[in-house]
Amino acid sequence: MLLLSPIQRVPRYDLLEGRLILFSGNYADDDRTYHTWRLNLTLYMYPQNDARTVIPSHLCKASFEVAGHIEETYFHQVTLPAYGNSMTGETSGSGGIIDGPGLLYVDALADLTPAEISEPGDARIKVALRPANSDRSVGIDEVFHLASPGGGEQFRWTRRNHSRGERGVAIKVK
Repeated sequence: MLLLSPIQRVPRYDLLEGRLILFSGNYADDDRTYHTWRLNLTLYMYPQNDARTVIPSHLCKASFEVAGHIEETYFHQVTLPAYGNSMTGETSGSGGIIDGPGLLYVDALADLTPAEISEPGDARIKVALRPANSDRSVGIDEVFHLASPGGGEQFRWTRRNHSRGERGVAIKVK
């Protein structure tokens, strides 16, 4: 006898804001240069049912690529930090709990030496947030555009969707 499990409904999202930043500098004790890539996303999550959704950080992955310069590269750390109050539920560096609609923050870090970058193009960001006990992920695949860097930043790419109200869809990540 074959038992089929129902399709699991993962939350949908709106990407409110996102940025990918390359920080570069020299260590204080020698002439070595460090390069840190940082991704920050602000998502508005829409649960698709009344069940609590738990997203452990260790089941999340994120990558980026820069057109013409850097092939797809994975971040070594992905966290769901708690910033301020959110109706979404509880978050910490180890994951998030979604009890209802609200904000969810995603941060990712990668320390690596980039290829020489001059006149970079757009950056493509991919993030998979897989809820516990699910074979489907909230899949984010967005293009960020080059913007003016801030203090200490070598390059910055950004994406803001809140004025257009674009809606992301959940996709299965293989």
